Amino acid sequence: MKFQYILIVLLFVFACSNPKSEQEVESPASPPKTVNKNSTTNALLKKIMGNGEGLLRGVNFGDDISAVKKNEKLELFEQESTHVGYTFDTPDLETVDILYGKDPKGKLNSIQLDIYMNSDESNEELYKAFSDYFSLKFGKMTEVGGNATWNLTPKGILTIKKVKTNLDRGLEVKFMQDSPQAL
Repeated sequence: MKFQYILIVLLFVFACSNPKSEQEVESPASPPKTVNKNSTTNALLKKIMGNGEGLLRGVNFGDDISAVKKNEKLELFEQESTHVGYTFDTPDLETVDILYGKDPKGKLNSIQLDIYMNSDESNEELYKAFSDYFSLKFGKMTEVGGNATWNLTPKGILTIKKVKTNLDRGLEVKFMQDSPQAL
């Protein structure tokens, strides 16, 4: 009697776990039918990074700042002797500030992104998206002082720092040529 009971339970479990032929089975490669939060994260990453060329938004160390200013389509919010700053807000009212640092000759020597996110979850998702993207583009990531770090060739460094205070959360991403004190 015990054997029959176990056999019936196993058959029931097996029958319930296998999809029937008339049921739609979603393969892992098929797109999700619901809105994926990562799609929002990926769209933000793409908007920040631009066309994928150069270090960021098509620019590289040594580019003339006047050319950077000519090609940048975001809102200019700051123009100083050491840098120019551009900004945009997401539909979720998150803010991205991009500071292009320049040397005394007017050449790009650093880029700093200050990204303000609405939640810890969205901050973590963007951090992971950046980490994955930069690892594909620039190679192996290392951790230095608690920050994700990549070496840039020929001479430079890229870091991502998670920022969290009582009021703000976000990421600070820095592309620095030669020395960490560039910005």
